[in-house]
Amino acid sequence: KALHEVGLVQHQAPQIRRALLEAKQSENGLALKEVVAYIASLEQLLLADFVGLLEITYKLNGFDTANRLSEDQLQSVLASFIILFRDGFRDKDNTTVHLLKRQKTMNNTEAWEQIKTFINKVFDTVQNERGKPTANPFRDGQYTFEDVWALVRAIAESYGRWQNAECDEMTDVLSAMDHRKSGRVSLRDFWHHK
Repeated sequence: KALHEVGLVQHQAPQIRRALLEAKQSENGLALKEVVAYIASLEQLLLADFVGLLEITYKLNGFDTANRLSEDQLQSVLASFIILFRDGFRDKDNTTVHLLKRQKTMNNTEAWEQIKTFINKVFDTVQNERGKPTANPFRDGQYTFEDVWALVRAIAESYGRWQNAECDEMTDVLSAMDHRKSGRVSLRDFWHHK
């Protein structure tokens, strides 16, 4: 994502880029107020970029943003968005490759269950924030683009914490395999671990 952010700053926010270069060359650096403004601007650029990426995700799945989505269609779009987000939006222009990757992820029961659990938690949070009951979350199975955008925005905002939890879990597993406490795990142990 860092490279994506650099591209956004270079191409969509040349004034921010220029100010950052000037600050880097000056002895004073940036004031806290300037850093906060930069971060807020970058967040707005990323969110604006995500709207376009959500539109691409709709197209990859063969859906029109003007139409409502069913529950199954919503799950396909959200799964696609998370897969694209996780992979740095590499396959956003190749429908065939993306759909194969999405199907492979959905066929990996453990990975798919983790993604669905994450999506459901985000969904419940968004519904609670909007004051809508979660007992019938799909409102007769129909979602507008605005509804999906609210979910995608929440997913983007909380994805890092969720992914970090996966990293922490992996660290625990690998640490348990490090019997000598050397910070290393033998390949034999790694490949034979279940």
